[in-house]
Amino acid sequence: IERVAAVAVKLVAVLPSPMQGATHFVTLNEEDTQDLTIGVSYTVCYVGSSLDTTRVFNKIGQSLEVRDIITLLQKAEMPDGSDAATSQRINLVLQASLTGSVDCIATTKTLSRAPQMEEIRGDYATTLPQD
Repeated sequence: IERVAAVAVKLVAVLPSPMQGATHFVTLNEEDTQDLTIGVSYTVCYVGSSLDTTRVFNKIGQSLEVRDIITLLQKAEMPDGSDAATSQRINLVLQASLTGSVDCIATTKTLSRAPQMEEIRGDYATTLPQD
């Protein structure tokens, strides 16, 4: 299972009380989802107990499409009506699939992967590949 699964087998916890019909939950963190591909659908399965002699793979619910938090990003017009951008300022309009605040970083190089939070904290020195 571990060899072919997009995410390793995870412990499913029981909720203290049912919530909107749900009785269990599982948490996927940033490391778990790092290798998932945006736009691809994944299926969650019940895999049974590791003590079972025959493992089962029962699909749970609908397949889940991986979506980016930012669903739209485009350059906006400047207050004077121009669409000029400078090295000091650019206006962007974005649409997010989650509520809350959005923090952004800009880079002049194409990254091979999304940076991890701990790589961009503090003085923004990163362990990402150098230019």
